[in-house]
Amino acid sequence: MSFGFKFWGVRGSLPTAPIIGNIENYITDTVAYTLDNLGKSKDQIIKELYQNNIVTPFGNNTSCVELINSDDETQVTIFDAGSGLKWLGDDIINNRPEVKRINLFITHTHWDHISGFPFFAPAYGPAYEIHIFSPVENIEKIFRHQQNSENFPISLDMMQADIIFHEIDVKETIEISHYKISMQLNDHPGKAYSYKVTNGEKAIVYMTDAEVNIDNIDIFETYYEKFLRDVDMLIFDAQYDYLQSYSELSDKAGWGHSSSIIGVDICSRFDIHTLLLFHYDPSDVDREIHRHYEQAVYYRKSSQFDFPKAIYNSIEGKEYTVD
Repeated sequence: MSFGFKFWGVRGSLPTAPIIGNIENYITDTVAYTLDNLGKSKDQIIKELYQNNIVTPFGNNTSCVELINSDDETQVTIFDAGSGLKWLGDDIINNRPEVKRINLFITHTHWDHISGFPFFAPAYGPAYEIHIFSPVENIEKIFRHQQNSENFPISLDMMQADIIFHEIDVKETIEISHYKISMQLNDHPGKAYSYKVTNGEKAIVYMTDAEVNIDNIDIFETYYEKFLRDVDMLIFDAQYDYLQSYSELSDKAGWGHSSSIIGVDICSRFDIHTLLLFHYDPSDVDREIHRHYEQAVYYRKSSQFDFPKAIYNSIEGKEYTVD
């Protein structure tokens, strides 16, 4: 059985349109690569453009990831309801007639993590039962306010699905199918929470909107020891550049985000096998996102850390598993 996540939104702060800088880079790099490989077929060149990270469209939507649950096709489990939720909802409606129950876990209620819900097609279908889980206080009130008439033309009560809110305690463990889901409070303005999904001996932590820097990493290590030790994959907030991992040098200290370099530090301290970078800055073109990835790879190698064994960028539409 596959255990992992599929990504429907990977950006932080707000969704982006196709960035003109990306388009210009794609055209320039594609033309240059094609001219250097004129003896190859079109299909081979296209394949190599992606394989060699010459054209790597990371994605434009905000946070939304789906738990891969191949054992139970009647329910879907989702973490965060950013703009990527719209496209996941369309996929459920169009391609998954067996789905009846949807479990939605919310890390926090900043716009980039809930703005997709008013456009979530299953919420308008009477055949669906949607359970929304979060430690956030007044989670139902916040969702209702997002769809008040001054914000959106369709209220929550006008949606036809059976929508059930669960305001849970951070110390709880939720069991869905054969998965156990636990939580931990992050350092983020207004509070945000990480989720740990355990499947037998395997575990993945979804840690977005968590501010960790050089100044507080020792405190972080003590606080997260039980939550992070020996997990198989860490999905981590890598919105900022490595210099912004040093709070005294950062003009964004207190904004609630981290960097790819800090992700490596965390994996090395807790023996985490795989680091998956996530929650990219909306202003970063794909080359900049890839540069942050390269910084992380170089840092791990130059520091001679045993962990993480693998580092990846999360890409919209792609699945990542631990088995």
